[in-house]
Formats: sequence, C-alpha cells, structure tokens
Amino acid sequence: YHALAQETGEDAAADVPAEQLYARAGDYYALYIDSFPEDPEVPAVAYLLGEARHASGELELAVQAWEWMAYSNPQHSQAAEAAYAALLSLEEMQRHSDEPADVRRRRIDSGLSFAATFAADERAPAVLGYTATELLQLGEYRRAILAAGDLLSWQPAPAEAITTSALLVLGHSRFELRQYAEAERAYGRALAALPAVDDRRSSTVERLAASIYRQGEAALAAGDFAAAAGQFQRVAESAPQSSIRVNADYDAADAWLRAGDLAAANRQLLEFRRHYPHHELADSIGPLLIENYEQLGNWSAAAGELDRLGEVTGDDTRREAQYLAAEHYLRAGDTALAIDRYRNYAHAWPQPVAPRMEAMNQLALLYAEAGETGKNRFWLRKMMVAHNGAGGEQSARTRFLAASSSSVLAEDAWREFAEIKLSHPLKKSLRGKKSAMQKALAACEQTNAYALQEFSTQATWRMGRIYQTLSADLVDSERPANLDALALEQYELLLEEQAYPFEEKAIDIHESNARRSWQGVYDRWVQASFDALGEMLPARYGKTESGSAGGEVHFPSLALALDNQQRAETERADHWYRLSLDSGSPDPAAHNQYGIFLRTQGRFDEAEQV
Repeated sequence: YHALAQETGEDAAADVPAEQLYARAGDYYALYIDSFPEDPEVPAVAYLLGEARHASGELELAVQAWEWMAYSNPQHSQAAEAAYAALLSLEEMQRHSDEPADVRRRRIDSGLSFAATFAADERAPAVLGYTATELLQLGEYRRAILAAGDLLSWQPAPAEAITTSALLVLGHSRFELRQYAEAERAYGRALAALPAVDDRRSSTVERLAASIYRQGEAALAAGDFAAAAGQFQRVAESAPQSSIRVNADYDAADAWLRAGDLAAANRQLLEFRRHYPHHELADSIGPLLIENYEQLGNWSAAAGELDRLGEVTGDDTRREAQYLAAEHYLRAGDTALAIDRYRNYAHAWPQPVAPRMEAMNQLALLYAEAGETGKNRFWLRKMMVAHNGAGGEQSARTRFLAASSSSVLAEDAWREFAEIKLSHPLKKSLRGKKSAMQKALAACEQTNAYALQEFSTQATWRMGRIYQTLSADLVDSERPANLDALALEQYELLLEEQAYPFEEKAIDIHESNARRSWQGVYDRWVQASFDALGEMLPARYGKTESGSAGGEVHFPSLALALDNQQRAETERADHWYRLSLDSGSPDPAAHNQYGIFLRTQGRFDEAEQV
C-alpha cells in the first residue's frame, strides 16, 4: 500500500486516492509493530509508520510514531531523522491547530529532547537555539536560561549566529528575573559578537543600559547612594548612545548629592549640562550648582553660576542672580568682580529701590577701602537721590543709608569750610569762607532732614561748630600790616562785632543739641555740644563732674537742671539736680540751687537738708 500510494501520488483520476492508500499502509505498519514487538525490524517499520501517517494527514499519529521510534531506539541509524521529522510535524500541527499553545509547548519539549538525545547531530544546536527563544517568549525564563547556557557550553561551539542568539536569550531572561548584573554580562558578550550593522544591535545597547541603570536603582533603594551614583555613571561608559543615558546622568548627580559628595555631584551636573545643553533638565542645573558651591564655600564658582543664571532667566530671577553674584564675588575676595557686578546691578535695576541701595552702599564701602574717594562720594550721592525719589519704597533702611551718606558728604563740606583761612584782604577771603559755610550748612540741614538721631546730633553739632569756627576765624584773622595801634584796636573791635552774631548762633544751635538730652538722647555729639558751650559759656556750662571711672566728664547736670526748672519740667529738673550732687561735685552752688528748687516745690525738709 505504501508503494502504491507513492506511485499514485497526486493523480486525481486514480481509483483510490493516495491518502487512503497511505492510511492503509499505516494501519498495516501499526499492526506489524503490535504483532511482532520484539522483531529487529520494528524501529524501521515505526519510521515508515510515521511517514505513512504524515502522508495521510494524520500528523498526531505521525508524531507519536516518530517520537516512539526515536526515543525508544536512540541508537538506531534513523532515530535522529525520526526525532527531527516529529519536530517538523509539530511545527505543521501548530500552524493548523485550534490549540496552538498546547502544540507549541509539545514542540518545545520535543526540541529539548532532540538536543539532549542527539547532541551529536549537526541540527541540534539550531533546534536548541530555537527552543530557547520559544521558552523566552513564553516567559519560562529559568528554562530559557538553562537552554541558552547549554548552547553556550556546547562543544564543538555552534555557529556564531546561534551563540549570539543564545546570549540575547540569556540576557533577556536574566533581565526579566531582575538578575541585572548577569543580564549586563550577557548583553555585553552579545554586543561583542553582533555585527556593526545588525538590526538587533540598537535594542541590545538599550537593554545593556537598562541593566546597568536597574542596578543603580537597586543600590538607591538599599540606601547605598554612592554605589548608585557609580552605577548610573557606568551607563554613559558602557552605552553612551542609549536613550536612558540622559536619565542616568542626571540621576547620578542626584545620587551623589544624597551621598553627601557635593564635589562629585557638581562634576556630574556640569557634565550633564555640557552633553545636554538644551534638555529640559538643564535649566535646573544652575540653581543646584549654586547651592552646592555655597555649601562648599566655593563662592567664586557659585558667583560664576549666578552670572550664567543672570544671563538666561526671567527678569526677577536675573536681577536676584546678578545681586547675589556680586555678594559671592565679595565673599570670594574678588573685589574687582564684586565692584563690577554691584555697579552693573545699580545701573540696570532702578527698582526695587532697597536692593539697589544696598548695591550702591557696597560700592561706596569698597571704593572707600580702595582709597578711591571720588567714586565713593559718587555712590553716596546716588544713594541720597535714590532714597529721596523712592516714594512709597522708602524704608527705615533706605533712610539710614541716605542719612549716613549725607553725613559723610556734610563732613566733607565742613572740612572744606574749616580749611579756608581768612587772610588780608578780609572781604575777599570772607566771601569764599561764607560760600563754603552755606554749602556746609545746607549739607548738614540735609542730614537733619532725615530725622535720624545718630546722624542728626552730629549734623547739629557741625552746624554749631561751623558758626563757632567762623566767629573764631574772624577774631583770629590776619590783620592789615599798615595799621597803627589805635586803628588796630578799632579794627579788632569791628572784628569782634562781626564775630559776635556767629557765636550767638553757634550757642543757640549747640543748646538745641544739648536739649536733646532732656528726652534721654545723649551721645558723643550731644556731649560735644556741651563741650562747645563750656568753651563759649564757661560760667554756665564749664563745670566738670566725676565720672563713674573716676575721670572728669563734661556733663553739666546743674545747667540742665536749671534749664528744665525754667521750663517747668520739674521731674527732669529734679533728676538733673540729683545727678549733679551724686556725681561728687563739691560745688556749693549746686546744693544751693537744688535747695531753692525743693523749697519752691514745698519739699521743705529736703530743702533744709540739702
């Protein structure tokens, strides 16, 4: 029947179709095997049974026959062919089966059996390679690893295409089992074997990078931040073209930060920005670097980053960055750059007023330290103008800076005035002196206008001193050389008459400064006014009292007591009288005046004791 079926072939006119003849042949082969199971020809008959069943379309029976023959008689010369024929039939069944998944698993098992039983067959490595790939696709990763491992240890070594596929199966399976270090090694070996133009190369590089990246994530989860950073950095070394590299590079910097290694974090951040200048994360690099440099005390590097930030960000951030850069350059000791940045800020940002005035104040201080008086005074004037025009932005701080600046400029005007000597002819030199006096007085009045005690007391003292100086300079001015004794006497009387109103004005101003002590305001400039009054009115203000350290201080308590008494400020008057006695002064006039005061208050017992 088998021979007849082969002769009939596909002849449609045949009385009996070939398939039926193959089926009859198969039945007889089966009957023979069942009847004579010990016959030496049984394996060969079983092989023919498989052929007949396959030709009749009975694939399941063909597989059974071939597999029985092959694995029951592995030493038979046709055993390997039978086993391979079974594999091909299973493939055919899989294509047409209603349950292809089941057949697929049978095919995998059959392939493993073939490779294990007929390892010497040249087809075995290819069969095992295909089977390993199938196991991977079915998610049977551990079995796929075993199959791929067998292939990689196969002797003699299979074709490179087969071992490369095995390495990929091994890498993929290890990756899915989260064995990332082993997966990395497999992918590395696969890449070394893959041709440069192989379509699988790009995806393998991505998998290699992912394997390393996942090791970094694992270290991060374990709290080993330094190890995590090292793993993330290895992505760039091993897979520089991978898509995940950008994430790895940034995560490496973050891991170094969490590890506390700011220097390493900074290097990584700089590397990231260099490689990805247009990446969305690049904008976050500058602020991170600034913060890190600040913590490290690297003020110059922080300032450099602030300079960069000041060039590319929005207005508010740019303004703040430029100001902070100036501060950091100053901390770094780079005065030239600090001045440059403060100056740029002061010119570029008129608002808000407060930080601009701080920048101008720093400029004034730096120029003063450098001995550049002209530039120092330029910025002092700028501060006054800025505050005066600030409107609602004026604050206690801007007023202080403006008053401080005004005080320095007033000191300049006072010194300029004081340095002018009155010489003959007096009229000419006096004109210049009075002009300088008006400028100095105006400068002092400007300082007073800011109404800050620490500067107002000094400004008031200066004004009094200006009039006092002019009065004294007039009296001490150069005399004409051609005057006789009488004329000289008359000339000196005229000078004293001219000087007197200025001295009176000086007294009034110094007394107004001294009266600040009534409100508890007492500083070196109030004391200086008392000293000046002691010079001009020694009978009233010239007394000295012992200080707490045993020395003498010009603090005319008795004069203050009398002033307060005249103004009916009885509590203040009593305070100053007591102070004049407690200071240890032996002056009986103080006791007498205090006694009179107490009597007028009806405090007779106290008055008698005093």
